[in-house]
Amino acid sequence: MKLWKIFIATLAVVLFLSGCNSPEFTSAKVYLGQRDLDQAEEWFLKALETEPTNSEVPFMLGAHVYKDQKKWEQMNVMFNRSLAIDNRFEKTITGIRHTEWQNIYNKGANAYNEFVGSEEKPQETLNLAIKVFNIALTIDPTEILTYGILATCYLLSEDIENAKIYFQKAIDMDPQDEVNYKSLSGIYLNEENYDAALDIIQKARKIDPQNADLAQQMANIYYNTDKKDLALQTFQEALNLNPDNFDLIYNIGIMYYQAKDFSAATPWFEKAYEKIPDDLEIIKLLVNCYQKLEDLKNVETYAKKALEIEPDSRTLIMALYKSLLDQGKGNSDEVKNLLKKLE
Repeated sequence: MKLWKIFIATLAVVLFLSGCNSPEFTSAKVYLGQRDLDQAEEWFLKALETEPTNSEVPFMLGAHVYKDQKKWEQMNVMFNRSLAIDNRFEKTITGIRHTEWQNIYNKGANAYNEFVGSEEKPQETLNLAIKVFNIALTIDPTEILTYGILATCYLLSEDIENAKIYFQKAIDMDPQDEVNYKSLSGIYLNEENYDAALDIIQKARKIDPQNADLAQQMANIYYNTDKKDLALQTFQEALNLNPDNFDLIYNIGIMYYQAKDFSAATPWFEKAYEKIPDDLEIIKLLVNCYQKLEDLKNVETYAKKALEIEPDSRTLIMALYKSLLDQGKGNSDEVKNLLKKLE
């Protein structure tokens, strides 16, 4: 009799605590309190059938069973089911999703940074980052930040198709972020799909017309499609936005050089030389330009600088030798020594 009274008393307490909840929901919460997640899941699923309009049932199943089991897809299914009934738990669901996303995202970011900072560039580390960022997307597909970095990971892994997919998704999620436009345009540029590359970069420049990197990318596209006038114009636009950019200065010089406008090319190579005075390629270009312009003194000056870096170059020795001869220095010891090297 005492045992029966105890059972009745216990049942009364449970009924009092559960209010009008079904026995299935009550049982699920009891098992949840005991941390028996398998049994809790079983009874929550039964409660979904008996209380189909109670948003707390799918919320509890998602927040306290599937989240703890790291069954992210099931968690989101339950959260969405709860929100479809009413918005009682909307703020809590948003908070849970963000917290879990952030925890997972940070793990992916750690793996990504480890890969980028490593000289060996271990593929397994990059694969881990890709795996974790995909989990982050599963947890909360509305977090824009995940798409761009996942696309970058695929690009580094040379999975070009997935890189294109996720850069495009990043653009669709945030049409104002020009970084993803540039990355996607770069992929199409490497694939020699110039129309797609140009279309994307034009959209990016509308968003940020003062971005020198975007202007430079557009100039590269024009250059590769043999639109030299547009390329030169756009390189100049980029340089106006970033006057200290060595690559832009060099590229403008190269364009004039390829057009055989050596008088126009020379000042740009001089500017490039000022920035990187030990760049052998720049010095050789200056030697060539001054040879074409028949500026013997500057041929001598830059040929000597180049020979300090590449002392056995017959081409440079010959350039110096001829410049000295043409300056009337044929009887100098320097010319005689150069001649011996050429023999």
